[in-house]
Amino acid sequence: MIYDCIDKSDGYYINIHDKKYRSRVNIVMKLQNESLKGKMIKEAAEVKCININGHPSVGGLRISLYNAMPLNGVVVFCRFLDEFRLANPLFVGADS
Repeated sequence: MIYDCIDKSDGYYINIHDKKYRSRVNIVMKLQNESLKGKMIKEAAEVKCININGHPSVGGLRISLYNAMPLNGVVVFCRFLDEFRLANPLFVGADS
């Protein structure tokens, strides 16, 4: 579900691994606008999606889905990804 949200974000979120090498446990991604990373980590924590900062050597974000992660947590995080993308557009149109 999370990979689908990332893949359908029109490049807002970027998978850094080819589909055949994607982990089912640790999802690693980057934001097209990396300046939003701190804001995203803070706002994700507000909806109880914590510790999503990526590894220092890789950067980006890492979402860990160990067996203690309930399906509802994945649903909440996918909703958060969509809402964050809509609230923080990459480009603001001339009419905005």
